[in-house]
Amino acid sequence: MHTLRYHVGDSTFFNLLKRWAYPDSNDYDNTNGRLCQILTTDNMKEKAETATGRELDPFFDVFFREASYPVLNVVRGTSEAAFSWSTENSIPLDVNIPITVNGIDKTVEMTAGEGSIALSLSDNLVLDPKKWLLMDEPNIVTNFDDGNLGTTHYRVEQNYPNPFNPTTKIQYQIPVNGFVQLKVYDVLGNEIAELVSEDKSKGIYSVDFDTAEINGREITSGVYFYTITVNDFVQTNKMLLLR
Repeated sequence: MHTLRYHVGDSTFFNLLKRWAYPDSNDYDNTNGRLCQILTTDNMKEKAETATGRELDPFFDVFFREASYPVLNVVRGTSEAAFSWSTENSIPLDVNIPITVNGIDKTVEMTAGEGSIALSLSDNLVLDPKKWLLMDEPNIVTNFDDGNLGTTHYRVEQNYPNPFNPTTKIQYQIPVNGFVQLKVYDVLGNEIAELVSEDKSKGIYSVDFDTAEINGREITSGVYFYTITVNDFVQTNKMLLLR
């Protein structure tokens, strides 16, 4: 509800609460709770669309029906920042992003789940400063090649930290929906761990590789490789574990 309030604005939201509570507009100022009605999610969406004059299917599908929260992806370049929503069912979520840049309130306008603003790497960016939207930690990537901003290409970041002990993070970006496999191998080509093996929607993701959780096996110091496969895309990077 807090997120819906942000999405439609205070005035519309509080008017909407009356529409939800009472079936008759003559009762909007009534404080007798016994007159209240019971609504389904579809009833709530219908009344919200009437109150706002907006089509709210994407919002209700993501925030009311999906099992997981949407994740905000941010790619910061030298002169621009690109934003995109990743949702469980790849729904293009048109919910704008409140931010502050160097202490000044701004809004990132999102269209079909994506948006961008002019922003330098030296600018201080704060996402969702009043906690209206973000339920999960956003995925943030710094990209020094402005020509590659956004989720328009495949990208596999070098794990960080590297060298590492015992845990490191691997971040990757996919421009289309697809089945993602991310596996770790030793120098002999033996599979050490499967970190990802599932369908993913377009977006930016990160996964932790924890050498303390490899089926009870002790992973020794040395060079390891992680390979990501998505559709026809394959990339392998090297990492170093130092005990």
